[in-house]
Amino acid sequence: MLIGYRQGLWNFKSPPDFEILSQFLIPELKVLELRLAAWGTPECGCDLCIGLSGPAVCGVTPPPGLAAALGVVPHEVFANVFNYMARLESAGAVRALTPNMTLISKIDRPGVIVTAPGDEGFDFVSRYFAPAKGIREDPVTGAAHCMLTPYWAEQLGKTEFRAYQASRRGGEIVCRLAGDRVELEGACGFSSKAKSNTEPWLVGDLVKFPIV
Repeated sequence: MLIGYRQGLWNFKSPPDFEILSQFLIPELKVLELRLAAWGTPECGCDLCIGLSGPAVCGVTPPPGLAAALGVVPHEVFANVFNYMARLESAGAVRALTPNMTLISKIDRPGVIVTAPGDEGFDFVSRYFAPAKGIREDPVTGAAHCMLTPYWAEQLGKTEFRAYQASRRGGEIVCRLAGDRVELEGACGFSSKAKSNTEPWLVGDLVKFPIV
């Protein structure tokens, strides 16, 4: 698992000048996600780059109850072992969606991603609902973009995207497909403060943290 920064933001020759914030495990990806901020600059909006690998995705017949839960019939439906991904006709349909969380929680995957071609300069937009995991709607979801990025790479014929997760809070993510890995980059700010007893080390221009 790799978590890193664009080279030059900090000098890692001395002890790393950052705090680990809101540290948690994404169980389905076996990845430790770290929300980081530079020392002394809590409003900095730091550059965060995460490299992730996701499980295989395939097209499927829409599961019973999905259209009723979303309130719209998807154009296409895909699945991996953790999520369904429903493509809608437009970004406007994604933004306007008001799903039935009770029905979504009864679907046979923990989460549902909805996506469509982008608007307002974005390549694609998405939202993510996981009420079965206690998350009605996640503001910005790295794991979802591991499923979204390969799909849109095939649809759009390119490997780098400007994506927008259209939750109430919202968030922009730069996504890159690098072989079988997905690289996600976006702004990072302070959340809850935490400490780690695990020492990171450098691999090239990335910082690596072991999971114990």
